[in-house]
Formats: sequence, C-alpha cells, structure tokens
Amino acid sequence: MKLLKFEQSQEFRNGDKCTVVEYPLDDKDINFSTAVLTGRYPDEGYCVNEECKELIYVIDGKGTLNKKDEKKTYKIEEIVTLIKASKDTPVYLHILFAVLMGMRKSEINGIKYTDIDYMHRKLYVQRQLGKKKGVKKEDVAVKTFTKQEVQLKSKSSYRILDIPDLVFEAILEERKKYEARKKRRINDKTNPFQDLNFVCCSTYGRPRSRCFVFEHFKKLKEDNNLPNLAFHKLRTTYTTILAKNDFSMKAISQLLGHSSTMITFENYTDKNEIIQDCLEDLEPFIERVIESEEQPKIIDCSDIETDIIMQEYYMSLVA
Repeated sequence: MKLLKFEQSQEFRNGDKCTVVEYPLDDKDINFSTAVLTGRYPDEGYCVNEECKELIYVIDGKGTLNKKDEKKTYKIEEIVTLIKASKDTPVYLHILFAVLMGMRKSEINGIKYTDIDYMHRKLYVQRQLGKKKGVKKEDVAVKTFTKQEVQLKSKSSYRILDIPDLVFEAILEERKKYEARKKRRINDKTNPFQDLNFVCCSTYGRPRSRCFVFEHFKKLKEDNNLPNLAFHKLRTTYTTILAKNDFSMKAISQLLGHSSTMITFENYTDKNEIIQDCLEDLEPFIERVIESEEQPKIIDCSDIETDIIMQEYYMSLVA
C-alpha cells in the first residue's frame, strides 16, 4: 500500500474551466488525479486520452461524457428489426415517436389525441409528463407524482411535427383500442377507465411514466440481438440520419425542439459512425427534403416527412 498526502500532489490548470490535481504514484501502469470542471471542457472539440486506460468517477454535477469510438446510433436494418419486433408490445408507439419523429420520452408520454390534427396529419408538441417543481409526493394522487403535466424544456420545444404514415396508422389503431377499453369499463366502479386522452396509456387510460419503456426495450434488444444502447439513442439515430445527408443543423435543431444548434451537434449526432452502409436507401429521402432546405426559415417543421428513409427500407425488407 502506498500513502499519498495532499501536499505531495501537483495542481495543473488545463484551462479556465478545468483544474486537475495529480497524485504521483511512480507506477508505470497507474496514476491518480482529480479534476474540477466548471463548464465545458475543452472549449470546443474533444479531449482524448491516448496514453493509458482511464477510470472516470463523477462526484457531482451532470453532463454528457463521450467516449472515443463509442457506438451511439442504430443502423437502418437494426431500426427496421426493432420496429417489426415491437409491433405487438406496449412500447410500439414509443419507439415510432422516438426514431421517426425524434421525440423525447417525456414528450411521448405527454401526447394526447387532442394534440393531433387528423386532417393534415400534424402533431402539436405542447407538454411533457414529469415532476412539477415544488410539488411533494404526498400532494398528488397515488402513482401520479412522476406523471404530472409540466411545461416543455424550453420555448423551442413547443413545435409542430408532420406525422409519418407509419406513425399515423399506429395512432389510429391505438385509438380504436382506447375507445374499446373505455366502452368495456364504462360501468366498472372498482377500476374505472380514466378518459384523459393520452395516446400512450395503460388499459385503464392512465399515462405512462418515464421508466415504463425500460424493461420492454431491454427485452426487445436482448431477444433480437440488438446493440445495448439506451432508448434515448433512438433520438440520436434520428438526428444522425438527417445530419449524414447534409441536412442543416438549424432544421434538425428545430425538429428536436432544441434552443441551440450546438446542443444538437455535440450531443445528438454520432460523428464516428454515421450509418455509412445505407446511402442508396437514403436517396429518396434526400430528394424529398432538399426542397425544405432551400426555404430561409422553418416555422413548424411539418413539411419534413422523416419516415421516408425508414418506411421504404422497412417495406422492402417486409416484401
């Protein structure tokens, strides 16, 4: 055992926002240091350690840690497999909303049938479900603490999205089930149906929580030999497909509901592996969106049909 005291350490400033304290162990295989970050480090680009293995332990704070060569997106064929496999599961719509429309879990859970313009096939994103600030668990009904209607993350998150055909058809099918369940439980005094209009809900009409998709999504990945990526990576996959085809960061940022294009570029695109193997299948998509790119300003994002890539590829495999 080797004992190191703080006075033996050396402090280095790697920039205005990064201070590192190193503890010399005089060992060729291992070293120890602590770092205090007060903002983005480095100011731009990435910091990569190519000299040795590294263990990072976060004591406090939050943010995104991007590791070199880390797989961040699904390939097109993996997405098709996921969509097909999830068809008869409770998270089918969650997956469609995430990978074909780039929506957040909390936004998906907050979608109501009244948010949908069925005539023009548009979705008005205007709420999410979560915890309200200042509200205690004992102040709300049982099992609703994490399912409260709250405002979206920013003003940019309030947006209008075009609904792809595959998603629209799934919504209509889910609405039939919704109405059938409501009718079946109309006289149920013990567990009455809660007609709250949520698209993604239980058989009793209750909204879903953020953690609802985890177990179902995990099983889908295991059963279909898919990469063990977090559900949020479906949103990253959606973004990466658009970015790979030279779609402007401004347009993608608006589709995702981001307030800054920098957030979109740094955290929602996979710059190491951006789906290199399906360009032929993406050509129809490129032709359809190029017209939208020429417009100086995108107001409601609803002219962008993001299911062109997935649906044509999906249908070709099914056939």
